[in-house]
Amino acid sequence: VGDAWNERIFADLAERWTGLPVEAVEGAQHLHGDSGKIPAMPDMVRQSRRGRVSGAGVALHSVYLHRSEKIKLELLLHQIPSIESKLSFPKARADPQRRNWVVNATDGDPFTRVIADLIPKYLPTCYLEGYADAYSKVAAEGPARTPRVVVTANAFSSDDGWKMWAGLQCERGAKLVIAQHGGHYGTGDWSASQMHEIAISDRYLSWGWRDLEHPTVRPAPATKLIGMVRRRPMQTGRCLQVLASFPRLSYWMFSVPIGPQCQGYFDDQFAFAGALSRQVRDELIVRLNSNDYGWDQAQRWKDVEPEITTDNGRSDLSTLLDHTRLYVATYNATTFLESFTQGVPTVMFWNPEFWELSESAKPFFELLREAGVLFDDPVTCALHVNSIWEDVPAWWASSNVQSAVNEFCNQYAFVGRRPLRDLKAALTHW
Repeated sequence: VGDAWNERIFADLAERWTGLPVEAVEGAQHLHGDSGKIPAMPDMVRQSRRGRVSGAGVALHSVYLHRSEKIKLELLLHQIPSIESKLSFPKARADPQRRNWVVNATDGDPFTRVIADLIPKYLPTCYLEGYADAYSKVAAEGPARTPRVVVTANAFSSDDGWKMWAGLQCERGAKLVIAQHGGHYGTGDWSASQMHEIAISDRYLSWGWRDLEHPTVRPAPATKLIGMVRRRPMQTGRCLQVLASFPRLSYWMFSVPIGPQCQGYFDDQFAFAGALSRQVRDELIVRLNSNDYGWDQAQRWKDVEPEITTDNGRSDLSTLLDHTRLYVATYNATTFLESFTQGVPTVMFWNPEFWELSESAKPFFELLREAGVLFDDPVTCALHVNSIWEDVPAWWASSNVQSAVNEFCNQYAFVGRRPLRDLKAALTHW
């Protein structure tokens, strides 16, 4: 998603499929990331010869449970609690001779043919030059007891070591369970990542929603939300506006602002802040996203709203919530699901043309609109904030607001009364 990576891709496209001149400058900038290093392996892989994968035979890795909740779940599964740690492999150098092959896509569309042509060059070295060594190490240090189920929330995409290990277990008969790791899943009109995760897993644990076209989707307690403590709404405190940020060029394909559409998203943020009353503006904190992606958000706010306090996104959000009267969510992701779960008074606004919703989710978001929680227009949202500012807890406690939020959470931020027991059942009942 960085400029160096995109420049390299565009240069290849220009060189191979256009007449544009391309000048190579060796060593000008290092591409971020390490394609030869396999970053992490579950601790159970390293030490399972001492019998870590026992009991129900469920191997948990990067499941987004708080440490104490993960220990409780493993005890419920009659397993010895494990500690996840990292195991790195030596970096492998790319060998041009071993990349002298082609992917046959002559019958595909132009996009498919372009991708097929680039694969030999961009395939990570851990899957080619370094694969034999990595595979041997994983096989040698693998578990003496094969797990019956391997579970993760995000290692299927971010942890090559775990992927290699999990692949071995699945070849031996283990089931692959992927747990939803954040918001937007089930609510966005489309998501390439969601489709991929459902397709590769034997069971996909959603945060409450169902997918009639994919029976492997099973509602279960949201691992990231389990154990969150409910907060008491505050009569005083700050107004916290939480912002998103996206790469300046397309990356993942899902229902969010893409590329230059982000400018419209940023404009909406300024429109909201500008329409707030003086009383609210004096208490406003704008939390920027810690990943700026070259948008220079901090300077934009200094230029447009120099009087407003900004947070760089690196401070502890929980600490900010300790002093927050009203939480303002500005994008469809995990952020407002966490504030709902913690009982923090919350309003939301975003442009529905950028944040398209799935048909199944629209009725539940409509409930939030009718309750004055969700708005399509930033100024309308700001005027609503002005009207409730003097007694936010009373507005939040009103029956229509609580009914809408609770019904929404049952579908998209479900925790339940016995979350760990319900989670155990989702992992062991087949």
